[in-house]
Amino acid sequence: MAVSHDVADKIHPEQVMSHLFRKHTPAEVFHRIVAGLRSPRNSGEYKFARLQLLRLQAPVAAVTVPLLVLLFLLWYTSLTGRLIDVYHPVFLPEPEPLPKLEYPEPAKPPNRNSLQSDANLPGFAEIGSETPVRPDWAPLSPRTELREMVAPIESPRIFPGLFPSTFSERHRGALIEGRGTRTTEDAVMRALRWLQDVQESDGSWSQESGNGPGLGAAPAMTGLALLTFLAHNETTGSPEFGTTVQRGLQWLVRNQEYDGGFRGRDSHDYSRPIAAYALCEAYALMKLPALREPAEKSIRTIVSGQNPAGGWNYNCKPGERNDTSYTGWCVQALRAAEFAKLNIPGLDPALRKAVDGLRANAHPQGGFGYTSRDQSHLTSVGVLCLQLLGAGKTVEARLGLRWLEGAYCRWNAPWGSNPLYYWYYATQAKFHASETVWDRWNEQMSLELPRNQTVLNPDDPIDSQRGYWKACSESEHCKSYVYNTALCTLMLEVYYRHLKTFAEPEALSPEVFVAGGDEIRISM
Repeated sequence: MAVSHDVADKIHPEQVMSHLFRKHTPAEVFHRIVAGLRSPRNSGEYKFARLQLLRLQAPVAAVTVPLLVLLFLLWYTSLTGRLIDVYHPVFLPEPEPLPKLEYPEPAKPPNRNSLQSDANLPGFAEIGSETPVRPDWAPLSPRTELREMVAPIESPRIFPGLFPSTFSERHRGALIEGRGTRTTEDAVMRALRWLQDVQESDGSWSQESGNGPGLGAAPAMTGLALLTFLAHNETTGSPEFGTTVQRGLQWLVRNQEYDGGFRGRDSHDYSRPIAAYALCEAYALMKLPALREPAEKSIRTIVSGQNPAGGWNYNCKPGERNDTSYTGWCVQALRAAEFAKLNIPGLDPALRKAVDGLRANAHPQGGFGYTSRDQSHLTSVGVLCLQLLGAGKTVEARLGLRWLEGAYCRWNAPWGSNPLYYWYYATQAKFHASETVWDRWNEQMSLELPRNQTVLNPDDPIDSQRGYWKACSESEHCKSYVYNTALCTLMLEVYYRHLKTFAEPEALSPEVFVAGGDEIRISM
């Protein structure tokens, strides 16, 4: 349409430019887009609307896509009850060649009675000395540095107290001398190499690892297997077993849930305290920052799950049922957490209250019951736990040790329905009792376990260095080779795993005795 000269003369050029380049408000642009989409396709208004829509795609997508992702994460969390885990892999250098198992000639072994006489000494005697001395502190080997996971750190080489697990081969040889033998340590090394060989590709151990019978949850089996390596002072930097230890710890951390439990747990959730036990001992041994938070998270739910009476029930669900067997693993985990100096609110009160929970199942004539004041093979659990809690001189502990005088370690004549389980606790309880009690037990245990280990092939130079244990009784609840091998190995490592009798805290001094079946279902 032509514009008359009169009208054109009235339109100033600056007005035209101002109209073309002025900024339109969002509302104006929106109305123009709506009007343009309703216009004919060949019109300028329609083309303007399409152009504006194309320009808006990028900012709309920048807002919409993150919002949709956030909504999906919120929906997934509410549906599953847990957050999505993000796993950052860690890589270690290739392990060094397999070292030859050697036993250096030990110096004069320390006197065990002298080690137990002074509860205030934090360490064990230096080899060759007559009296206990405070241990020295030195950095770990450079191999213990976890590249791409933590910064270089220095950790104590010798740990005083409950789980030292950090000493030289010379120390280990001296501690074994007179209690264990080269035969017992050979059996330990065969077991560790077998456990290394049957570790799953993801770093775990399952109930069927090594082609054994299937019973037991993977977190519990992995925790037990790791404890055997940690008790032997094997860290993530060990030349032979370092990669094995690291992969096992990574699997536990990767499979931990937001509430501190572990995926793949059993119906009674023995996995929770057993895996927590392994994480705490690993942190105490290596002080790796990456392990601290998972260890603390696993312990907090054990503390919060304690019964009002002081014991624990299945699944760490507070109630009136004080289960001596389940309590045993919880006490071991909490004691390891205390030794590792983890920041756990309520840990000390929980340990003290656990003494009351154990005493509630103590029989007046000696012994401990499963969930009541009874006499059963779980007496070994009750006695050890009181020792760990500093109450080893209470009447209940002493009467329990007297009841355990009837215990025996003979492979072909099992003691109780779950002999390996009971022997695991009895071995530690008797080790902390007295020289006479321990020697009588050790004479049986140190012979029976090595001679009944299944060696893969005695005639093969490689397979002869690998062995495991089967269940010694058909009534044994858990027949997994990993489970049985871990318990037997921990028993044969007691010579250097525990180095002193525990001091009895003043607040736990025995006062007036307060007393509170043999059959037990152990679901790992």
